[in-house]
Amino acid sequence: MKATITLKPLSLLNATHAASTIRRADLCNLGLLLLAFASVLALVVPARTYPMIDDWAYARSVEGLLNGVFTPHDYTEANAFGHNVLALLFVVPFGFSFTTLSAATLFMSGTCLAAFYILLRHLDVRPTPALWGTALLGFNPFYLHLSYSFMTDVTFLAYLLLGCLGYVRGMKGHGEGWLWLGAIATILSLLTRQFGILLVPAALAYLWWSHNWTWRRALAIALLPALVMVAYVLWGRTLPVRLVTMRVEEQQAYAIQHLAQYVTWRAQTFVWSLSLVGLCLLPIVRLPRRPLLALPIFGFFLLFQVITIQSTGSILPQNGNIINNSGLQLFYYYAAPIWPEWVWLLLGIASSLVAALLITTCLESLWAWLRSRPWRVRERDPALILYLLGLMMFGTTLVFATYLFDRYWLPLFPIIIAATIRRLGPSTGVEQPTRRQWQWALLVPLALFSLFAQRDFQEHATARWHGAEQLAAQGIPRQQIDAGYEWAGWYLYDEGAAYLRAERKFVDIPFPGYALLDPVYLVSDIQVPGYAQVGSLRYTSWLNAGQERRVLLLKRE
Repeated sequence: MKATITLKPLSLLNATHAASTIRRADLCNLGLLLLAFASVLALVVPARTYPMIDDWAYARSVEGLLNGVFTPHDYTEANAFGHNVLALLFVVPFGFSFTTLSAATLFMSGTCLAAFYILLRHLDVRPTPALWGTALLGFNPFYLHLSYSFMTDVTFLAYLLLGCLGYVRGMKGHGEGWLWLGAIATILSLLTRQFGILLVPAALAYLWWSHNWTWRRALAIALLPALVMVAYVLWGRTLPVRLVTMRVEEQQAYAIQHLAQYVTWRAQTFVWSLSLVGLCLLPIVRLPRRPLLALPIFGFFLLFQVITIQSTGSILPQNGNIINNSGLQLFYYYAAPIWPEWVWLLLGIASSLVAALLITTCLESLWAWLRSRPWRVRERDPALILYLLGLMMFGTTLVFATYLFDRYWLPLFPIIIAATIRRLGPSTGVEQPTRRQWQWALLVPLALFSLFAQRDFQEHATARWHGAEQLAAQGIPRQQIDAGYEWAGWYLYDEGAAYLRAERKFVDIPFPGYALLDPVYLVSDIQVPGYAQVGSLRYTSWLNAGQERRVLLLKRE
């Protein structure tokens, strides 16, 4: 006789509090998360004197806030107000530095992980799977690397998950006050990245779907975020047109004139942005019921990977993504790959396969849900808020994001993780210890890569920045030193932006910091034709088994 398992829908007002109450196991797990977080900080100390990715632009906005003025930076599309105001809590008492700014993001990173764990428990996920899912989020290289920066991604995700937690608790009968708290967190998320407003329609849609719509609850969810969004849009219209807006308009005009080329480029950047994302989610991937359905998606990925290799010579070129063949984020820099190209080729193909399987599984789940005719019996499961939010964020990012970088998909990670864990049967009492052991085992190499890659990145960036500052200390003008994207952004952006505004060369010159650059000197990992070596700095690489590597100082012959 076979045992049958029935998944009962959750009641909105009479939900069980088994997963909604913090228990001893949860306190232990939160303590383990805190211990793991502290261990990571001890292994890779977050001290730096250099900017990372685009955080030089957000740092400039913090400098403005210190003077009592907030203006979104000329080069950033994210408004970042909620992100930059948070930084003041650290900068005012401890002083302005990139280390202090990293501390602000790391604080939000820890908050984000705790919020995700508690959210999983409120979605009836048991303590051990909830701990595993949170660890999977925290130890993936995208999340860890961005946690050490002053980028908005982690802060935005923390606010977003706090908003989800507030709305879920409110929907599960813990009081309408939680809906208002969820609205406040949503405000902070949309004031960090505009896509945060998508949480409001997701929550309202679930409120209607669950047959618990009241105007009082709807106002608690949507009133404050809507007012803030309108106020922010009106205030934004009073500001001067940002350079990033002018660049977007120029690119839109170019796309209309060269539609076929634009569509091809867009598809290629889509594949780029998902490269290696699949491997970061490998521990949660399952074979779909019909694996052959994944072949067309896999073929699509392979097609554009072949195009990428033909055009750039690498399956993971330095196109601004967090992960590339140099390890972590070395955009506009003469970098040396950390491993042979065939290794990255295998990883890229494996990632494409995993991503295709994951997409196929998600589509199968969606189709099965639609075939069950859910409109007849509307389940009161607040996890639908997350699922709807994920669909909307995927669509808006795919359509409206100017570029498609791999970090843009980070907000989908906790949603995919939550959906996969709950699919194991969160309320059934069924344990699968063997599978869970393999899941923990798959998490170990991912965590080691993230730690080693972040440590190597900081060692390399320190050497690179120190070499450039050595050249500047010799009296060499900074506009004659090409030390990579962050150097050009921090020191050369303003003059370059003024030149681009005057000449309107937004497409011809990819980055304003390079508009007036005269690279007499290069800071590089490799020899460059036409340049002679005048110095070098050493650092070691954990990803290369502790081998010594060099940053070269080159001068134009």
